[in-house]
Amino acid sequence: NVHASSVELDGKAVLIKGASGSGKSTLALKLIMLGANLIADDQTVIFKKKRRVFLRAPDSLPHGLEIRRVGIVNAPSCMEAELKLVIDLSQCENKRLPNQLGRNINIFGYTFPFYCFQGIVEPANSIYALLKFGIAKL
Repeated sequence: NVHASSVELDGKAVLIKGASGSGKSTLALKLIMLGANLIADDQTVIFKKKRRVFLRAPDSLPHGLEIRRVGIVNAPSCMEAELKLVIDLSQCENKRLPNQLGRNINIFGYTFPFYCFQGIVEPANSIYALLKFGIAKL
């Protein structure tokens, strides 16, 4: 298990890492409001299946999404999805247009795009665009 939330959009999973209180669940909720499905909140299992990397919720995790000071709410969900993108809410990107070459994270020997999203305004919209449309090749 990793300390991360995860959502799925169009069969593509995003792993949302960050320190406690960094906004993982809030970001997951905003992505759900844009049409994503919850995979797991706060704890995510990363596993390999047929030479691909997938995300799912731990068996012990209660179903739903935690909203601080409200409780756990029901949310559209997905049992598992293939990992496509990793976001870290604890790290800040200082460049306006960072070079994405080499901006990756290795998980189980596979390489995934990695973005530092601390301080990004409207991060859900940015992640939605990355998942739906991809990054432009300049």
